[in-house]
Amino acid sequence: MELRKLRLYHLKKQRLLQKAEMEVYADVFRDHIALHSTDYLTPYLSLWARIENFDPVVLFDDLNRHRNAFRLRAFRGTVFVVHKDILNDVVLGLRIFLAPMMAEAQRMATKAGIDLDSLEQRVHELLSGNRWLTVRQIKKELEDDVGGEPFILLQRHLEFKNVVARTSQRYLTDKIIRYGLMEEWMPDIDLDGLDPKKAADSVALKYIQTFGPVCLDDLSWWLPLNKTKAKKLLERLEHRLSIFAFNGREYIFDKEDHKVFEAWDPPGDGIHIVNYLPYEDHFPKAYNIRNWYVSDDTTPKVFHVARLDWGQIRPYIWLDGKIVGRWELEWTSRARSSMRVDIIDLNEEVSLSPQIQQEIETKKDALETFVNIKLIPLMK
Repeated sequence: MELRKLRLYHLKKQRLLQKAEMEVYADVFRDHIALHSTDYLTPYLSLWARIENFDPVVLFDDLNRHRNAFRLRAFRGTVFVVHKDILNDVVLGLRIFLAPMMAEAQRMATKAGIDLDSLEQRVHELLSGNRWLTVRQIKKELEDDVGGEPFILLQRHLEFKNVVARTSQRYLTDKIIRYGLMEEWMPDIDLDGLDPKKAADSVALKYIQTFGPVCLDDLSWWLPLNKTKAKKLLERLEHRLSIFAFNGREYIFDKEDHKVFEAWDPPGDGIHIVNYLPYEDHFPKAYNIRNWYVSDDTTPKVFHVARLDWGQIRPYIWLDGKIVGRWELEWTSRARSSMRVDIIDLNEEVSLSPQIQQEIETKKDALETFVNIKLIPLMK
């Protein structure tokens, strides 16, 4: 497996080799399964990196007005944004993937003397009739029954079971979560129309098609599943997969995707691709084994940068499918009327020709323009 070709093929599938047109925004969104959204800016910056002339208003309206997109706790229990067209498979598959987390929340609640099922019914009654309440308001209604740390157990229980839905934001970075009932916020979702195991298999295959080739460690970590269950899942999908040796372990490709890869000719050595991806973008976070796209020397510059960032990846610069440095967004004044992009910890060992340096600066200027012209107005 030729490493440069593999890296560039990943960029091609991620729409990072050549941006898509804004007209196919919905297709790009769906094709990526779910956009990381632990930070509210991330999905907007992820789509900017992949779509020419991306208009963030479209995603904002899809989340808050048209309900074509939905923010929920998904893979690994992390917050993602998902397109409504694949929401059914994702939500049902999560019953399999998040079952251990739900069981642990139930165990801790029982130990604390909390009846989650009874509280779930109370919350259902509170929100019924398209009523939206903040976390603080729900807490106040239930303060005689649950509060403090135990309330977090209830909150996770309600989100993991998809009893509640995160409803609209007033502005892009609005941190106040307003919960409504999932059945009322997304009435078209069919929670009883498909076997969760089939939905889980469908999502796993989509993951392999989107991020492949991947190894067992990647699949097991991202969904998540323990390795025994992940192996059984792969056995059910075996007829759709091809397996080969790479990076000291077995890697998995979707068979049709593998054929496309083998027939594909990457750009010549003289062509270099620069990408700016945001904090916790879904692409690098899709893998547990990361040494094929980030070196040991560069890893501490972008992963686990600060104590509070443990397990997280800061915004980073890609060169030809390999991370070579970090960037950060900073406000230019206390008035918070504009932001700048600072390049931090660019890998000195990477040979940067004047052409590459110019491309890095050009992409930085384009990102700053997008943030200041398109995103900041949505933060107000």
